Amino acid sequence: MEFRLEQINNLHPRSAALLKKVAQQANWQWPQMDPNRALGIANYYFGRDPGSYLAQIVEVSLDESTGQIKVHQVYTAVDCGTAVNPAQVEAQIEGGSIMGLSFALKEELSFENGGVSDKDYRDYAILRMDGSPSFDTYVMPSDIIPGGVGDAANCLSAPAIANAVCNLIYRNYGKTLRLRDLPMSAEKVKVALNMLVFNEDDVAQINLFNTG
Repeated sequence: MEFRLEQINNLHPRSAALLKKVAQQANWQWPQMDPNRALGIANYYFGRDPGSYLAQIVEVSLDESTGQIKVHQVYTAVDCGTAVNPAQVEAQIEGGSIMGLSFALKEELSFENGGVSDKDYRDYAILRMDGSPSFDTYVMPSDIIPGGVGDAANCLSAPAIANAVCNLIYRNYGKTLRLRDLPMSAEKVKVALNMLVFNEDDVAQINLFNTG
């Protein structure tokens, strides 16, 4: 959070304002957080001028015995200029976040004999209702021309989750774990946890690519 604000505070005041707002939503400095949970953050600029700014924090837990990541809460702040229909903006952001969570944790095509082997949703995993988190979405008041929100939140979830897992592992073990291969399925995360290789600083640097 501090690094991002240092880099953008003067250059992108709208983005900086969102980071501060979403940090407030998620109580970013929460000192008594469950040791089995952690927060991760992502932010970006969507579209073209005037565009929209988004920032998101996710709260996750990790079952280290299985590698299963669970997202419990998603906090999002969006500045899309004038929100003509704020409720629709919230729906777009939360729906896009669910799609992004599904990309990040579940969705992966399987191939066999030169073609896709997944036949239906029994084979192709997607996020279902029992895996959907709670949402806290804030639409920043603005009188700027609307910037658009269609599919704006889809790409926030994966980096936010990866940062949360990194935060959790580092906070509990003093080691760094970077997940960069999607989906971050339980099988892949378990492989990553088992592949921890320590350098002289006892910090694990794992870039997981194509291990599934």
